[in-house]
Amino acid sequence: MTSANAGVVLSTTTGGSIALTLPSAVSISGLMFTVKNLNGSNAIVITPVSAQTVDGAATYTVPATNNAYVQIVSDGSNWQVIDASAIASGSGVSFGKIFSASVNGLGV
Repeated sequence: MTSANAGVVLSTTTGGSIALTLPSAVSISGLMFTVKNLNGSNAIVITPVSAQTVDGAATYTVPATNNAYVQIVSDGSNWQVIDASAIASGSGVSFGKIFSASVNGLGV
């Protein structure tokens, strides 16, 4: 994954687990990725570069659940989970749905 292809990543995991590597969060504050597991046959493991983290964890796993997803945004140093549809895991830590918000009537 690169900052040039930020946006939505739709994945089918029927062939096995998928490993995605996030670009460096440095200098791209506000850049967001949404990763969705369309069929939930296997997990999607998201790993940031270097010593960066996702919500303080070395990795974040979108579970093997149909339509499970996570929204991740750069804070300029690391990656933060903004929303998640199902329980996911990262380095022994479990995350549930963080929050959903509406801005000017648009769900974000």
